[in-house]
Amino acid sequence: MWTTVAGRPDLAATSLLPASLGDEERGARLLTVQSVSGNYFELLGLAPAAGRLLAPADDVFGGGSAVTVLSHALWQSHFGGDPEIVGRAIRLNGTAFEVVGVAPAGYEGLRIDVKPELWVPMQTLASLRTDDPGFHERFGERGTRWIDLLVGRLSPGASVDAARAELLALSDRLAEEDPDARGPRSVTVDPLAGYILPAGRESNFRTFVLVLGGTVGLALLLCCANLANLLLARAATRRRDVGVRLAIGAGRARVVRQLVTESLLLAAVGGLAGLGVAALLLAVLGRFDLPGSVSVASLGVSLDPTMLVFAGVVTLGTGLLFGLAPALEGGRTHLVGALRSGSGARGGGRLARVRKLLVALQVGLCFVLLVGSGLFVRTLGEGFSTELGFRPEGLALTRYNLSLIGYGAADAMAFVDNVEERLRAAPGVSAVATSTRVPLQSGGAMGFFFRVDGYEAAPDEELRVDLVFTTPGYPAALRLPVLAGRDFDASDGPGGEQVAIVSRSMAERYWPGGAAVGGTVLVGGGAVRVVGVVENTTWNGLADEVTNYMYVPLAQSPSTAASAFLTVAARADAAPDAALGTIRGTLADLDRDVSIAYQSTMEDMVADVLMPQRMGALLLSAFGLLALVLSVVGIAGVVSYAVTQQRREIAVRVALGATKGSIRGGLLASMALPVALGVGAGLLAARSLSKLVEGLLFGVRATDPVTYMAITLGIVAVSVVATLVPARAATGVEPAEALSAE
Repeated sequence: MWTTVAGRPDLAATSLLPASLGDEERGARLLTVQSVSGNYFELLGLAPAAGRLLAPADDVFGGGSAVTVLSHALWQSHFGGDPEIVGRAIRLNGTAFEVVGVAPAGYEGLRIDVKPELWVPMQTLASLRTDDPGFHERFGERGTRWIDLLVGRLSPGASVDAARAELLALSDRLAEEDPDARGPRSVTVDPLAGYILPAGRESNFRTFVLVLGGTVGLALLLCCANLANLLLARAATRRRDVGVRLAIGAGRARVVRQLVTESLLLAAVGGLAGLGVAALLLAVLGRFDLPGSVSVASLGVSLDPTMLVFAGVVTLGTGLLFGLAPALEGGRTHLVGALRSGSGARGGGRLARVRKLLVALQVGLCFVLLVGSGLFVRTLGEGFSTELGFRPEGLALTRYNLSLIGYGAADAMAFVDNVEERLRAAPGVSAVATSTRVPLQSGGAMGFFFRVDGYEAAPDEELRVDLVFTTPGYPAALRLPVLAGRDFDASDGPGGEQVAIVSRSMAERYWPGGAAVGGTVLVGGGAVRVVGVVENTTWNGLADEVTNYMYVPLAQSPSTAASAFLTVAARADAAPDAALGTIRGTLADLDRDVSIAYQSTMEDMVADVLMPQRMGALLLSAFGLLALVLSVVGIAGVVSYAVTQQRREIAVRVALGATKGSIRGGLLASMALPVALGVGAGLLAARSLSKLVEGLLFGVRATDPVTYMAITLGIVAVSVVATLVPARAATGVEPAEALSAE
């Protein structure tokens, strides 16, 4: 089933963790480290850019070498590509690791959402887990569950389904042997080529990429339909010119070649312009994140030679495909009829129907793109106007970790107190608090089971609460309303009574009489008295369900300050960006080895939550606007061609007493059917396709009637204008002038 080494299946294990890279000159830097089994690089068949890669001898159980392999990107950015780095020691979480090599350029791990910056042997993982002092003792226990991913190579002829069945059977046997350690977990086996994100996170990513690809495809089809329509009209208006060429001896094949060449030249010019637009779009979209916290820039998308060749093939292919039919139509010109015709030889009814069908296609495609744009724009509006429970304006956030540099519980709490004291004295800062988590922040969740005195849970009801450890001032810093009771104060320390603040939804559910303050919660093996109630907040995303949250004093759990990532939140009276620099400087002054995980304003975090919707709204709006312009051009082109062909007829009708309004009405009626067909087809297609993006919408249904009605009315109005403008110009010519011209 699996390839083997020394009779054992060739499977490599990986585990991710953060680590602080010590640097005396530039200060500490937080890195993403991947611990791997010794056969990891050998299994993947990678060759080093410098030195060597990790080997099985580096990963011996109970020992292991304190060695590391740098990523090529870290080697270049932090060490300047110095080849002498091989053999030198660096400090990771205060432990010396010898650099034995550099990974090949371009290799950034097996997942697109996480890019390891260096690799260490799996058996050195315990020395880096300073956030969990007991990890050394539990490292070899089956129930520790610290492995993130296994990667293996199938034997020749083996299938993924067979491998999945084998591992599922193994998982079941482990569950029978040790059910407490195994728990309810199972096994997922996927081909590496199709592995994008961890299970459960790839759905929205795939959907979003599919939507973007479909948008580009619809836009391309729309452009092609418009081009074909205009080329058909152009070929018909050139019938006399073609007839003259045929009369003086030009062959029909030569005429067709000329018309195809003209179409290809137009396509080439458009392709070059499109490459310029693509380069601009890549620069703009590089600042966006896709669902799953995958930045567009991290994907490394660029206009490489392969992409240029693809663009060239598509450009020439569309130019040839959609220019060939008009060219063949022009080459079929009847010689005598063309020479006898006036300025606008009549195109056949068949061609007129084809052009109107192309108009219907353009309108339908435009409708789909504009509906998608409207849904994303409405989602953005709902997202930015939703009630978060706190005020994001003016809030500066910085996340750091003290366990990575060996702080104990007492030292960690003293450090937190010093940071807050200095920040409160800083100009422009009105409130400061430190916590293990703030709303909309990924990571930091700590779930516990609990009981409430006097509350009888239903048989299938699970009482679970997420704990947030905070310092006093958290509600003031976030502008989180205290609905009852009080905030924490200096008395809520290690020697005081165990207290907590609960969210409004938790208070209403378990103390329906409004008696939450003073109530008792049994959690983590101890009793906690509720001293306050605060408003609900949006924690994970704008569409997440309200869950139980409880805030407890960080001072009553100093070990948490020494083991968890901490976020200091500073409320700035002016621009929060300036407060970010103040926080960074304060941390560096107190300890230069403290590494910062990230810094952000809360307003930026809110915007980041809506990043996929912003990207969708931007692209779909841009393509929708392009579609609308092309549809207008297509409709106006068809009407202009029709009135040119009917110039004599219109002049005669006006001379006989027909009103210009009736003539314009007739032209408008002639375009009503293709526009109606396009809107109807677009409506059906949009309702079907919009279900794909339902998971990316917030506060708006995929079948939102307001969006559909607004787009329908807008397209109808624009179509009327696109028809009346050329019709008005045609009927503005005096009959005598039109007849004399004929």
